[in-house]
Amino acid sequence: MTGTCEERMPMLIRNILIIGCAACSFGQAGAAPTTLQLFDFLPGSNGPFLRSNAISGDGSTVVGNSGDRAAIWNRDGTSRFLTVGGQSMSSAYGINRDGTQVVGKASVEVGGQRAYRWSSGVPVELRTIATTGAVALAVSEDGLVAVGEFAQIAVRWSPGVGGGSAASVHPFGMSYSTAWATNSNGSVIVGTAQGSSDSYAFKWTPQSGSRLLPGGGGIDVTGAYGVSSDGTIVVGAVRYGIARWVGEGPAQIITSSIFSEGIALDCSADGAALVGYARGNGGSEAVFWTEASGLVSIRTLAFQRGLDVRQFSMAEANGVSADGRTIVGIGYLSGAVRGYIFHIGDCPADFDGDLRVDFFDYLDYVQAFAIGDVAADRNGDREVDLFDYLDFVEAFSAGCE
Repeated sequence: MTGTCEERMPMLIRNILIIGCAACSFGQAGAAPTTLQLFDFLPGSNGPFLRSNAISGDGSTVVGNSGDRAAIWNRDGTSRFLTVGGQSMSSAYGINRDGTQVVGKASVEVGGQRAYRWSSGVPVELRTIATTGAVALAVSEDGLVAVGEFAQIAVRWSPGVGGGSAASVHPFGMSYSTAWATNSNGSVIVGTAQGSSDSYAFKWTPQSGSRLLPGGGGIDVTGAYGVSSDGTIVVGAVRYGIARWVGEGPAQIITSSIFSEGIALDCSADGAALVGYARGNGGSEAVFWTEASGLVSIRTLAFQRGLDVRQFSMAEANGVSADGRTIVGIGYLSGAVRGYIFHIGDCPADFDGDLRVDFFDYLDYVQAFAIGDVAADRNGDREVDLFDYLDFVEAFSAGCE
């Protein structure tokens, strides 16, 4: 093929008729596939509760509850309990980027419920002014700062000897509060605060203290539950549905023609992707959102990537890895509760980033190729030429898996 990109445009458009139907196939060679792992109660679990509450930033480790004890599930198939003294009742709610630091709570024989950090599996109590009533709900990416609640007041545990020290981040004028998430180094904390009648989202920084986020008060789930690594993007819920705050701006309400009210429970490191659950025609479903994809059902996304999930319903998505590609949550397999880890595989043919391979991806690529856009350089040789076009056609024909 010779000539400029503009001269080649008509031939590229005609090729749409040749390869358009091929995108229905699956099985792209050399690409990391989309996968779904289900996990069950650990052997020896007591009680009916199975929870997967968070995933490490690197996507390797999930923490939650198996019966009445905190548990860890790894993507390599290994798992174990996290306890204090071997048999204590415990729960795990947060985990740092590399999976070495886990936070939660444990009820010991003497002293009742206390906040704990498990450092490489070793429990360390996070101290407060009293001995009971504390829970740690999240930990910074670097593993140094934990946040949570003590006596219905949002708190921050800073580094220190033993479990460190706790300080209030409670918003002034509120009745009670909970800190649900923190950024990479613990310098930004977000959570929920309850006023006289309504619930609010709040954000804390050392410079400004705790302040309520725009969006007003609302129902019980109103609040902030996730924050980006740099602390500039916050996700959660307001009265009207899933909410996303960027910088000092107003709440961005996220809905779709299928989903209405819902809640975002976590976001990727850059804040570009969020996960949670929303109410649709069939009840509550786990959902995923980016600007490109819009608000989509994770179960539908699994179908589109060729996975057979007809017997598995995804009720909620509780955490997402730093890159936004690995999601953890809870679902039901033929009525029995199961945890899941859903990984969105590579898909070079998804040129517009909406998690689907369709006619629009081809048109967008043709347009980029025609003007010599660097985005059309598929083989990374810093040139936009025939070989890039052929690479894209091959990827488009294979689709995604």
